[in-house]
Amino acid sequence: MTTMRHWRLFIVVLLGCMICLRASDPMGETDGIMASLMSMATFEAKNAENIVSRKAETANYSLPKLTKEDDMYEKLIEWIRSHKDGIVSEKLEIRRADPKDAASGHAIFIKESIKKGELLYSIPWDLIITPDDGSYQATAFSCATTRTLIQEAKKGKESYFYPYLRVFEEWDRYKAPLIEDWTEPGKNLLETVTGTRLPPRDWRDDEGYWMFEWLNFCDGDSDALSEKALMFVETRAEDALLVPLYDMTNHVNGDAVNVLLDIRSFQYFNAVADRDIEAGEQVSHSYNLCPACGNRITSGYGTPQLFRDYGFVEQYPQRWDFHGAVRFDLTIKPDTELEVVWVDGLYPTRRGSLVLEEEKDRLEQVVSRFDDRTKDLSLPTHEYETSKRYLNALYTAVYSACAAMQMDLDDEESKENDKSNIQGLEDDIYEKLIEWIRSHKDGIVSEKLEIRRADPKDAASGHAIFIKESVKKGELLYSIPWDLIITPDDGSKDTCATTRTLIREAKKGKDSSFYSYLRVFEQWDPYKAPLIEDWTEPGKDLLETITGTRLPPQNVRHDMFEWYNCEGVDDALSEKALSFVETRGEDELLVPLYDMTNHANGDAVNVLLDIRSFQYFNAVADRDIEAGEQVNHSYNLCPTCGSRIREGYGTPQLFRDYGFVEQYPQRWDFHGAVRFDLMIKSDTKLEVVWIDGIYPTRRGQLVLEEEKDRLEQVVSWFDDRTEDLSLPTHEYETCKRYLNALYTAVYSARAAMQMDLDDEESKENLKSNIREKIVRTWGKAITYMFKRRKASSSMDG
Repeated sequence: MTTMRHWRLFIVVLLGCMICLRASDPMGETDGIMASLMSMATFEAKNAENIVSRKAETANYSLPKLTKEDDMYEKLIEWIRSHKDGIVSEKLEIRRADPKDAASGHAIFIKESIKKGELLYSIPWDLIITPDDGSYQATAFSCATTRTLIQEAKKGKESYFYPYLRVFEEWDRYKAPLIEDWTEPGKNLLETVTGTRLPPRDWRDDEGYWMFEWLNFCDGDSDALSEKALMFVETRAEDALLVPLYDMTNHVNGDAVNVLLDIRSFQYFNAVADRDIEAGEQVSHSYNLCPACGNRITSGYGTPQLFRDYGFVEQYPQRWDFHGAVRFDLTIKPDTELEVVWVDGLYPTRRGSLVLEEEKDRLEQVVSRFDDRTKDLSLPTHEYETSKRYLNALYTAVYSACAAMQMDLDDEESKENDKSNIQGLEDDIYEKLIEWIRSHKDGIVSEKLEIRRADPKDAASGHAIFIKESVKKGELLYSIPWDLIITPDDGSKDTCATTRTLIREAKKGKDSSFYSYLRVFEQWDPYKAPLIEDWTEPGKDLLETITGTRLPPQNVRHDMFEWYNCEGVDDALSEKALSFVETRGEDELLVPLYDMTNHANGDAVNVLLDIRSFQYFNAVADRDIEAGEQVNHSYNLCPTCGSRIREGYGTPQLFRDYGFVEQYPQRWDFHGAVRFDLMIKSDTKLEVVWIDGIYPTRRGQLVLEEEKDRLEQVVSWFDDRTEDLSLPTHEYETCKRYLNALYTAVYSARAAMQMDLDDEESKENLKSNIREKIVRTWGKAITYMFKRRKASSSMDG
């Protein structure tokens, strides 16, 4: 208002001057000057009004000024620069991601263009919060760093790290909470999205995923400060280090990454431009695929784990890993289309493909009814929106992977059209294998052998070793030198070590000395006739319906269980190698040619093994073998089968471990209570032979009688399962074969026990008759003798 009065006074004076001039210049020469002055006065007056108006607005809506957070970050940068070795580039600024949105978070941005290799900041080691016990190893969670943070936070302004601790004090863990901090309705919704088979997993412990680590492995407290500290460390630390500025570097992958870390332990933590960075870009770094990301790269740590551990759904490119069975990167091509790239070129396992196809159908149902959850008033909006984002990302990933697998399958089918080429390729593999063995100075393969399909007319039948010309008993079929055998990598008799050797050699490819043998491994398809542990859930459910809780085999659902005990990596190559060693190895040895010798028992066996450790592995004809016969060996009743003979390893265990139902003769062992061989007599009738002449226990007899009745019911409705479209044909057919074999074995054993019981009763009847005859005979004899004695007494008298 004061300014306005000044301008009014100025105008009055000006008008007075104009009147005086007008009086002294009656000819009007001063009119132009007056007009100019009037114009200037009018402009200035209006300008004055504008200034007053703006000041009035300022009084009501104060001009933007530094917020508490802005001041906090300015002080943080000053603190770093105050250190003799601390550097923060003048081209950096800390501001909100969206300056117009007070709810958006702060991040580091580029103010002026930066060239590749330029230093962004350098944090001296003594400005970094480190573990209180001096342990710096990269771990999933640092207990010691959390303890240090808690100790410093309790000091408040007395702490050396106070400028950095202000960031911790202002940080709100519930602004964008991790899923373990969600409400129960939110957690339930997320579990509806993931189901029981999709990631992320293991986040819903009673105390929460990271809280569980803190309480159980760090022996931490459960107070508010401790909880906040552990979440701060988990979401903002670089391994065991809490680094000022770096903890504000957000995550991206692909071309958006623009920072490279240069860390010198106990000296500095530097961030360097990894490429030219334009003004306005945010400083970004990869949390899982960076050069220093260690096992996060190899373990399949990707979008689901980032969601679990940091609370966000990352942008493309994304990495997805479904239990090692399906691993891929989902990227955007220049034409904005999504592209699936299999990690390390490893194609999904058959089991993984089936599971993903089933999950795609389930997710489609979840998507169709997801919006109905907005009616749940107990569900926080943030949790609903975040679940929806993750659902969209997860469904897109699963759908894209299934589509890519179908495209690959179509390509594969087009290649399969030329059967002669495929046959030629496989023939070439086995010819080269035999040449490789014979090229060794001690390698022998008889000219009377050939490798061909079991059914030459069926391209789906497997390869095996056959006899081309008659072979006499004792004749050498092949001799494999020890250095052509894949053995344990640690010199033990451990199949874990053999699997590791196979994996290592397979990764060498053509550079491996075993490459001629590895070509067999490369072409081998474990899912052509998969083991039951690799079946789908409907297949496993059907098999468990057959075996119940008391019949073998049991424990068929431990996927990769033995390999996990070996501390092995769960990926497609490891899974294939494990199955190859399990189904084709001789104990801990992978022996070329021998691994193609199929199983049989009884008269069909025609091979005897002659093994001299560290020298050779020989196969000798155990009898005269006619041309056209397949070379067979017993997997469970051979002279070198050891514990398999004693432990009752038979038809159920062969089915579990190799995937086939053996022909007769068969060995059955029901928990040691009923043990027998089931064989065909010359009149084609089945015969039960009790092992070692040991008759079944009474308990075993009762159990088998009950199981026989149960199996009869299973047989009666079994064909109805063909209507289950989720059940693969191979699994249904294999279950049917095993059901027939199992029911026949149980029925035959019960019939044999009944016959033995009938024989026992007939023997008892015979014994009873004999006893009666003896009693009658003795009675007559005694009566006769008594009469004779009586008669003799009368005569004497």
